Amino acid sequence: MTKHTRKVIRGSFLAAVIVAAAVADQAQSKLLIPINTNFSYWDHHWIMWIPRHPLYEAIEVLSVDSMSYPNMRLVRVFFTEKKTGKQVHYFNNANVVRNWRGEAHYRDMDYRADGQSGRAMNLHLKFKDKDDKPVELKIEGAKDGALSDGGAGLKPQGSHGADTVFLLFYNGPSNSQVEGRLQIGGEDFSPVHKVGEDGRSYRVAYSRTAYTAVISYGQSRFEVSQDSLKNSWFRIFRPLPGSQERIIYRTNAFGFENGNYIEVKTNSKSEILTYTHFSGKHTFRIAFDPVLPHLGSAQTGQVVKYKMSLDQFERLIEGVIKVTRTNDSTAFAWEHQTPAWLKGFGLQSVIRPDAQGSYDLVVTGGSRQLH
Repeated sequence: MTKHTRKVIRGSFLAAVIVAAAVADQAQSKLLIPINTNFSYWDHHWIMWIPRHPLYEAIEVLSVDSMSYPNMRLVRVFFTEKKTGKQVHYFNNANVVRNWRGEAHYRDMDYRADGQSGRAMNLHLKFKDKDDKPVELKIEGAKDGALSDGGAGLKPQGSHGADTVFLLFYNGPSNSQVEGRLQIGGEDFSPVHKVGEDGRSYRVAYSRTAYTAVISYGQSRFEVSQDSLKNSWFRIFRPLPGSQERIIYRTNAFGFENGNYIEVKTNSKSEILTYTHFSGKHTFRIAFDPVLPHLGSAQTGQVVKYKMSLDQFERLIEGVIKVTRTNDSTAFAWEHQTPAWLKGFGLQSVIRPDAQGSYDLVVTGGSRQLH
């Protein structure tokens, strides 16, 4: 081998290394989504505590039932287990059940909500549970059915679904003076205890409007292509035409009646400024300050502030993300700081990329000691 040949080979090798490094750097600078979310807005919410039931502590009903959308009625019923917080869901829509992440069953439901506008609504509901037992729930408005803002706001998740999601539950004006009856398989589980005996300030309650926004735990895959980012939930993020200083990525439509989509606003480097999940005209939004970095700019020790909002209810949750980077992964530790009852808790997003910029995402919940 001549000296010239060795120089040519060495030069070709160095060029290949430089190109590979450039490709890897470009792949690392792609849009990075560190969470998977679901979000819904509901017209009505009812809850009944059922301490006499051997397995469940509560039954809840949420419905999309607005005169503005007469052909888009959706009813969601779920029981929450006492010991585990696990939830068993029932829907009157088979498509929702097919896409639900958790235990869910499709059921025909005899559902009726009636009452005066601006007051607690009555509920009449019949369906069969997973054991084929008939369930009959009736909730009647109180003599004073007026709704109060005193019980409105963001509520602690407690153990409800805590092994599978981080939940933001926000209810609107409510009334906790309503009464109800529940029968399952002909057996009566209606609440008969005195208010306060179980440590709760009510037995049955109604709320006009509710939001349920969740960040889901578990593993998912994000695949990068030249013009999109697609995850294993079949959500595809594509940039919209527009300014180079602010890039907007929008997903395909999904969810109930294809009424959901996600928009991510970034700077010119594809670092995230805001993440907004739309349900119809309603929004679940996370804003980052200064920006949420991508894999090319994330460095150990970085701290990013975030605030979570629902429609006009801003800064419901605030906290910081602390970044840790290793040879094969990048971790975002979300530490909630407000409200006070969330301080010390959070979640963690761990990203393990490949050479093309695609990545596996694992999201876990718990305390801020995770990282």
